[in-house]
Amino acid sequence: MSKVFFPKLAKSGMTKNYKLYIPYLLSCIGMIMMLYIICALSYSETVATMAAGRDLAVILRLGVGVICIFGSIFLIYTNSFLIKRRYREFGLYSILGMDRKSIGRVVFWESVIVSFVSLFVGLFLGILFFKFAELFLIKIVEGAVTFSFKISAESVLITIGVFSVIFLIIMLKSLIMVGKARPLELLRTTETGEKPPKANFVLAIIGAGTLAFAYYNAVTIESPLAVLYWFFLDVVLVIIATYILFIAGSVALCKLLKKNKNYYYKKQHFVSVSTMAYRMKRNGAGLASICILATMVLVMISSSASLYFGENYALRARYPMDVEFSLRFPTFDGLLTDAPEKIDNIMEDIIKSENYKPAEVKTYKSAMITGLLDGDTLVPINYFSDSMDDFRAVYIIGLDDYNAYQDEKYELKDNEIILGTFRCNYKGDSLNIAGLDLKIKERSKSFDVFGDSVAIIVPTFYVVVKDLAVLKPIGDIKDADGANVLYSEYYYGYNYDERFSKEESIEFFHKIKDKFVHNDYITENEYIIRPSTIEEERSDFNTLYGGLFFVGIMLSIVFIFAAAVIIYYKQICEGYEDKARFSIMKKVGMTGRNIKKSINSQVLTVFFAPLLMAGMHLAFAFPVVWKLLQLFGLTTLWVVVVITLIAFVIYGIFYAIIYKGTAGAYYNIVSNE
Repeated sequence: MSKVFFPKLAKSGMTKNYKLYIPYLLSCIGMIMMLYIICALSYSETVATMAAGRDLAVILRLGVGVICIFGSIFLIYTNSFLIKRRYREFGLYSILGMDRKSIGRVVFWESVIVSFVSLFVGLFLGILFFKFAELFLIKIVEGAVTFSFKISAESVLITIGVFSVIFLIIMLKSLIMVGKARPLELLRTTETGEKPPKANFVLAIIGAGTLAFAYYNAVTIESPLAVLYWFFLDVVLVIIATYILFIAGSVALCKLLKKNKNYYYKKQHFVSVSTMAYRMKRNGAGLASICILATMVLVMISSSASLYFGENYALRARYPMDVEFSLRFPTFDGLLTDAPEKIDNIMEDIIKSENYKPAEVKTYKSAMITGLLDGDTLVPINYFSDSMDDFRAVYIIGLDDYNAYQDEKYELKDNEIILGTFRCNYKGDSLNIAGLDLKIKERSKSFDVFGDSVAIIVPTFYVVVKDLAVLKPIGDIKDADGANVLYSEYYYGYNYDERFSKEESIEFFHKIKDKFVHNDYITENEYIIRPSTIEEERSDFNTLYGGLFFVGIMLSIVFIFAAAVIIYYKQICEGYEDKARFSIMKKVGMTGRNIKKSINSQVLTVFFAPLLMAGMHLAFAFPVVWKLLQLFGLTTLWVVVVITLIAFVIYGIFYAIIYKGTAGAYYNIVSNE
């Protein structure tokens, strides 16, 4: 037999089954292209030179990992559709005299052709569109445009290596699937439906219970830190419950529809419901996969877009003033001396020397302590413990500074406080801080003064006391390592006037910072200084949030395309299976119009179920997503709500377009067009 016989036979089989192979090839090419682009961006010199470029590279490499894992699962999953559709053809080869080894050689050459074509075209398109992706990323993160072009050898090798392994696994799986089947089984496979799963009502109850537990957990978790621990468990539970509900629940739905005589015994419903019930086990698994992909897209794009479009809100919450200098004193007593006044004078002299008057200046003295909350008592501790739910960071400020900063007129006695909470609740009437008993007189939500506490991921208390001198009894308490449990700081912040551009404000900030940091009084007293300017930090925020948004867009494109391919294969495979059934119905008097109505009934009955379920997943996941976004400093709830709703509407439009296209392909097959 000629050496080129099997390659030619493989090529011929792929050409004749182009409706199956073109989407599969496009999937492989798209995955390879995306992997190269994101991988090359992670190694890009342009990315490395950006502000927070190292963080952006880490984000991009996480995207590489997601594509590697998802790509392998998705391509193996879609290839199984393709191979099962070819069973009849392979069975015919066997009847005509081919042994299993020869059929295996055909499958081998088909895998080789797909691998080489996909890698060549995918890498070519990846290299071709890499610069467009890089420019798009630069636009999002507001970076500097470069016109250099370089092919990333590391990314080429990584892409070839990853997909060579994936294609090898796919080939071995295909050979095993074909090798195990007997000739007659191969011929009859496409005509054999799947039996409905047994005990579906029991499975449905288990699935509903699992989903209810995951939902309850999502809406009851208060601490963002606890969310980090429970998030992945909830994701796994939701995925398991979704598959159980779609497999078992869809069968139960078909049985209920059959019992409804007014619905079932109609031309447009009779065939569709019977067909769905006959093979619902596989149908349910496909619908569950579509639902999971939809949920992934919605959660990912809504959260990353919320960070990107809510960046200014997060930035201003983190940095209330344009320029900030925070000085930490070696001991708590330093805060009670005339040091704050001297620091004010130093800053005023430095600013005047630059012939500049800030538009606004704000200062305050504060203290901070961390510990475990035991009832109404805070036990000082300087490190995270296993009891994360009980860990609290406590920021304390004097009444005069608080009233001036927040424009309030509160009055307090020595043992009275005003309490605010962030990422937690506290219902007690008093608070004991390291043995200091304080009575809660007022509760307030206005604590914009502590901008840097937004970056703290633990639950936080804001406390206003009459005067910071009341903290003196706990100022000398040491932890086990001999360090003070109570930290004291002085904050000096000012806003620029309108005449400064971004570049000028950063340059001016560095002039003042250099003079302030190297001042003799500051260095002699060993004050720890933390200078920052919002304009300089904006670049890091742009890079971090923009990078997350870019990766979210790229991965969403991958997931949407994957969902479309799964839906397409589902419709194509079921179309060929239903072709004979609808042909019989036409012979007994069913018109083309009735067939179309039956198709619409079948598709609409279950097609939009994944979208509705994904919407429900998104609604219950929203509290978790919101708490995770708070860890990134985003505290503006309405931004997240609006963007999440917009994301769902846009995805719903894409979903409807996919439905329209695949329903047409299904109709063309069953109606012999």
